[in-house]
Amino acid sequence: MTSATKAKTQDVNVYAESLLSAGNFAELANLAGADLVSAGVVLGDGYAIVNKAELVGKAMILNSYSFYESVQDGEVTEFVSATAILQTPIAISGDLVNKVRFNDGGTGVYSQLKSMFEKDGFKPILAKKGLSASHYTHEKHGQSTTYYIDTSAV
Repeated sequence: MTSATKAKTQDVNVYAESLLSAGNFAELANLAGADLVSAGVVLGDGYAIVNKAELVGKAMILNSYSFYESVQDGEVTEFVSATAILQTPIAISGDLVNKVRFNDGGTGVYSQLKSMFEKDGFKPILAKKGLSASHYTHEKHGQSTTYYIDTSAV
């Protein structure tokens, strides 16, 4: 470790100790001052993770979707992670957002996007009525909801 790196590490440790001494949110924000950065700016891409229920009836353009594998109960399954820009912002934790991200691994959104992707490759999708919800009773999981990209508006 160079002497410059060692000095920088010591400065960080002193700074971190002062931040640990804060007793509440306001005090910590004051101590951090100009160094305080938004997680969405430095760690994220500006898209808020939302529950699909928030997107029912909300006009959107799906501008990205990627397929991933996961293991559930020892079985490999696939899901889609999608991003969209909403026509009208929605309130999430007190903030108005129009850039959203959601995941789906069921017979609704995932199946729709997977089928389209396999047929035509990636295309942005205008969903004038956002998502729709189908509520039902599942014999294994009880009350369930499947979300679909609403295709009723052309």
